[in-house]
Amino acid sequence: MSNFLDEAKKLLLSGNLTSEDETHFQRVFRGISALQGIHSKSKLDINNLESVFATFEMAQRLNKMPLFESEEIPLLIKSMKRLIVVTIEQHLIFPVKDSQINLPDPYFSFGKMIHELIQNPKIDHNVSILTFNYDLAADLMAQKFDLGPDYSLPNSTSYGSKKVLKLLKLHGSINWGVTKDHERVRPYNLKDFLGTKGFTSMSKTILNVGTEMKNFERVKYHEEPVIIPPTWNKSNIHPDMNAVWQQAALELEHAENLFVIGFSLPETDIFFRHLYALGTIGKIPFNRFWVFDPDESGIVEQRYSELLGPGAINRFKFYKKTFEQAVEMLNEEFVVNSGKHKFFTP
Repeated sequence: MSNFLDEAKKLLLSGNLTSEDETHFQRVFRGISALQGIHSKSKLDINNLESVFATFEMAQRLNKMPLFESEEIPLLIKSMKRLIVVTIEQHLIFPVKDSQINLPDPYFSFGKMIHELIQNPKIDHNVSILTFNYDLAADLMAQKFDLGPDYSLPNSTSYGSKKVLKLLKLHGSINWGVTKDHERVRPYNLKDFLGTKGFTSMSKTILNVGTEMKNFERVKYHEEPVIIPPTWNKSNIHPDMNAVWQQAALELEHAENLFVIGFSLPETDIFFRHLYALGTIGKIPFNRFWVFDPDESGIVEQRYSELLGPGAINRFKFYKKTFEQAVEMLNEEFVVNSGKHKFFTP
């Protein structure tokens, strides 16, 4: 999140955007520039995507934004969503080998570990991912390892009794859209998207699913993917998202081990704090509550320490590790040494 807007600015300056996308990017950065004028009275992190997104949403609710006419304020949110989609699409590079799209590092290792946890009868764990990411790396990972994914949307694929990965994208996804026929949230399946593509003679590619979703012939989607602001107020979000959040709460209730990777617990997203508080109500105690984040300032660790109650704080450990390092450590803990754990239960 700390350099997302910097990368978006590079895209704007590259001259490679369409004229429509250039307009969206320019509007977002004009809004950010307008926010600089409030610094004399208020502190606001205008370099952080989540903070800016939250401010734009509040500006829309208040119909108040410096240097913007009233009728243009609602366009800020639309432009921000488009900026997010394009920036993710252009920066998440997928390797290609023998005309087949593969997973970026370290998602192959991540998927292999999850596959072992779910499918290996000697381990036999239930695994769910709750994520605020909009990108498609985990989605493709689940598909590659034949693990679904199960999004828990009312209109997504049902896998019956087959053990798959629940991938609960709490802030939406660039491959989720609202259908024109029934006004329901429905995922644009990656298999359908990849079936329209060829990767011959490529060494790498991007997946511009969010951009091309509106052109999918089998299902007619509205132009804008389901991208939810990382803010406290989600009252106007599509009701189909309730099923995802309810399933997330259920997963938290039954979780014996909770691992947080790369989520800094931003102050702007009070939603997670309440989801965690209500979702974890239940009779099952945590064996582990581990947080992985390379933050050196100590702020992220402090936020989690202040979040946790006495029943979880003694299971809490904070590791200054990257996503890749976290995957290595968890694989060692749960797959390599699976038979050595006295308290290792499904």
